[in-house]
Amino acid sequence: MSKTHRRVALVLAIAGTAACLVALGAFFREFVGNRIPWRPLLSAREHYLAVGNAFSRGFTTGFFLCFFLVLTAIVVGASRDSRRRAQGAAGLD
Repeated sequence: MSKTHRRVALVLAIAGTAACLVALGAFFREFVGNRIPWRPLLSAREHYLAVGNAFSRGFTTGFFLCFFLVLTAIVVGASRDSRRRAQGAAGLD
């Protein structure tokens, strides 16, 4: 992975992680504030569908948060490996 690729991947990972954290915060605020769409005239089926949709948004957000965190870990690992190789090559000269 070249230095340019690492930089681009790190920028994408940081932006993606920030977006996921904002979405995760909105997901938690929805549940803590009990703002799941519900009206007294809704049937039990409609209520469970609304709860299921909210949970699926949370699951999707969590999945992409994990993806961007792993991308960050890969970039950091590649950077450290590249530095370690450069230091090893400089020490052998």
